[in-house]
Amino acid sequence: MYFFQLYCFYNIYISIKLNLLLLLLLKIKKSIIIGKKYKIINQQRRYNMPLLDINSKEQIKKYNQFLEKNNAFFTQMIEWGKVKNDWEQYVVYTCDDNNNIVMSANFIAKKLPFFKKIMVYSPRGPVGDVNNKEEVQRLLDELYKIIDKKSIFCVKFDPLIPKSDDLIEKYNKDGFKIRKNAQYNSLFYSKYNMCVNLEQENLEVLRLTFNQSTRRKIKLSEKEEYKFEISNKTSDLKRFFNLYVKTNERKNLSGRKFEYLECMLNSLDPNNIKICVVSDKEGNDLASSILIFYNDRVYYAYGATDVTKNSKNASYFMHWQTIKMSFEQGYKIYDMGVVNNPDVTDGVYLFKEGFCRSSGFFEAIGEIDFITNHFIYNLFVYVLPLLKKARRMFNKLLKLIKLK
Repeated sequence: MYFFQLYCFYNIYISIKLNLLLLLLLKIKKSIIIGKKYKIINQQRRYNMPLLDINSKEQIKKYNQFLEKNNAFFTQMIEWGKVKNDWEQYVVYTCDDNNNIVMSANFIAKKLPFFKKIMVYSPRGPVGDVNNKEEVQRLLDELYKIIDKKSIFCVKFDPLIPKSDDLIEKYNKDGFKIRKNAQYNSLFYSKYNMCVNLEQENLEVLRLTFNQSTRRKIKLSEKEEYKFEISNKTSDLKRFFNLYVKTNERKNLSGRKFEYLECMLNSLDPNNIKICVVSDKEGNDLASSILIFYNDRVYYAYGATDVTKNSKNASYFMHWQTIKMSFEQGYKIYDMGVVNNPDVTDGVYLFKEGFCRSSGFFEAIGEIDFITNHFIYNLFVYVLPLLKKARRMFNKLLKLIKLK
């Protein structure tokens, strides 16, 4: 019976792949025509601007000052290129007549193994006034000139700015594409972000911004003899990873490899990254997280819990400790990260909403794409996520069969 189900599922999986590929192949002619149109537009727009020299202390200082002035996201740091060490890095910026930086972007580029085409991505970039589409175009034109020979198929931005229908229409009219309905597991970041506003009179007022259930669970957790540790030690990263593996297995997720997290720990400045661990009086690790400290924001990058133990709200205890620490150190935002969908049926959303009740969720504009090869882009954006989803379902079914 189970083998028959597996056989049926496999046939459905193959059928989906073939049908989607057929639909995309029918669009090849249209894609080529549009691609030629964009190529002409690019040839008409050429501006000179600098590519950051990462060996120049003066340029790095100038760039970092610009990031600080504009409260840029941590993924715009130069050091982020070291974390993404299997990507190529290009830091590009535009200047005014007085040589002041107007806009910048930390770009990372990677070649698709099968099609040998390059996607370029600026995580949470660009930095500057994204409403100034002409400046964004200048930034993109220079980058496209630099790597044109490498057969780029898409340049992707996803700035953390509010959704604006007018801005979406403005971009879509001039060769860009903003995917309004992009989901969390489609490509990179979700549009929906949740934060705790730390700009409160005192900790008690801050605590009152949480919902009643969250406040009650924090109070109960404080009665436990939990130990809260924060460090930059590799040994604590290993403690985090042990919980992280269990969490991903429980949620049927792949997650990051230890080598990636270790690279992140070693690449970022010790002041920018910390590992938190909550343990009980017997020394059992119950909850852990990796935090990124940058500009006015503390970002909850990764989290893990061990629900097989009697944790008794250890996650609530951990977040309250990190929120208190962030408040006391003068940060303005405790960023709890993205959610798949701001809906009460989503357990992750419900947990984060308990802390972010007063702020709610923030809906960003979404991914802004400049496409030079529509056929490859469509495969990457629409087909690949479906194949990944089908593979997860297939692996889950295999796991169930093994259990039987």
